[in-house]
Amino acid sequence: MKKIVLIILAIILAVFAAIFIPWENLYVIRDNILGIGESYASLKIYSLGGDMEVYLDDESKGIVRAQDSFLEVFPIEVGEHSVKLIREESEGEFYPGFKRVILFEKGFETVISWEIGPTYDSSSGWILYAKKMVGDEDYAYLNIRCEPEDCSLQENDGDNMEAPISDLELSLDSRHSYRVSGYGYQDLEFQILPEEEEARLKLGGYDLFLEVNLYKIPI
Repeated sequence: MKKIVLIILAIILAVFAAIFIPWENLYVIRDNILGIGESYASLKIYSLGGDMEVYLDDESKGIVRAQDSFLEVFPIEVGEHSVKLIREESEGEFYPGFKRVILFEKGFETVISWEIGPTYDSSSGWILYAKKMVGDEDYAYLNIRCEPEDCSLQENDGDNMEAPISDLELSLDSRHSYRVSGYGYQDLEFQILPEEEEARLKLGGYDLFLEVNLYKIPI
């Protein structure tokens, strides 16, 4: 009798899981139990203005709103994926949208912080993605590209640097702040790297790629 009760309880739990837990999350739970959860990548998106619908490989993953903290997409298979952001249009306005093919590295959380304007010049934001390399695992190595190409960057209130920048040694003991500016463009300030020290230290040996797009001030 006891065995029958246990079988019935197991069936009930299985039905509950099938109804209330997405299948892809069941695979993640399984992989975390087996210790291979970090085989996946993830995506975190912030809206700097307006509501945006997020698509991964042309599949909608939800809406991120400017007043929300962020929208997270997990799990993502390692490799290249298409990311598309569509801003909700209001009467008399049209937004061109955002679409990029981005490399997703296992164990790394790609970040997109963006505002879609009515034109490309009036859109702004930044993207941070990574590729695992063989290098000194005490540091990550930052590569920076900007639009406009000759923008100036200030890291942690230090000296100004001119973009583009390659293989900048990045310590992992804290987050890093950036102020990006360009003549005729609006400055952009932000921080990169996870808040948790344990998560930052896992980025040792990674090549990080930071792409910044500044808002062009109308003349």
